[in-house]
Formats: sequence, structure tokens, C-alpha cells
Amino acid sequence: MADKRDNYRHLKRLPVRFGIGVANTPGFTEDISHFGLFIKAGLVQGPGRELVVELSLPQERLVKMVAKVKWAKRVPPALLRSYKGGMGFAIVRFIDGEEHYRALCDQLHQIRTERNSVGSKALSREEG
Repeated sequence: MADKRDNYRHLKRLPVRFGIGVANTPGFTEDISHFGLFIKAGLVQGPGRELVVELSLPQERLVKMVAKVKWAKRVPPALLRSYKGGMGFAIVRFIDGEEHYRALCDQLHQIRTERNSVGSKALSREEG
């Protein structure tokens, strides 16, 4: 099955808190993009639910947003290391820190582009 997500999701583990109205449940991001993110957590909410999400970025920066659950998979907490459990979100709006979040996504995209470019050049030299 083809991956339905956009090509700009970047693996990034960041501490996060989320909840209905108040962000009080802990979790971690697994990947992020300009438009959404995946939060790995034992406690999940159903699709369609809008949650407050707070991400802790490097340099003690906090990003606060409202995000809508697009899909969720409940996995017992003891199995979270082995199985993908949590929620996929679409960002609805930022409350605070949007510029920091966007800058991180841009930085991760640049790193990915540079890695792909270096890999392509190495392959070309091997084939030539």
C-alpha cells in the first residue's frame, strides 16, 4: 500500500503534552511536518477530536497548537516500544510558537535534502 502522507514528514522525537482543553497527557512525537504530526502515546483520543498540543523544542522553546486527530491506534503502554501506537494529527491552528515549529520543519527538510543529494552523488560516482 502506498504511503498516503506527504513526502515532507521528518522523523523527530520531541516531548509533547496533549489533551482536551488542557495539555496534560505526556507523549512523544515520532514524526512532524508543516501540516501534521504523529504522537506516540498509550492514551489516545478518537478521530475527529480537536486537542491542545504542546511541544517542547530545543532551546526551551514551547509550541502550542490545536490539532485534529485524523487516526488513532490504541496499543497497551507496555507494547509501545514494539508497536506503532498513538495518533496522527492535522494542525488546525497555532496558539504560540508557530515560527519556531516552522523553522524546525524547514531545518529538517534541508538536512534531508542535503543527505539525499550526497547519496545521489555517491551513487552516480559508483555507477560511472
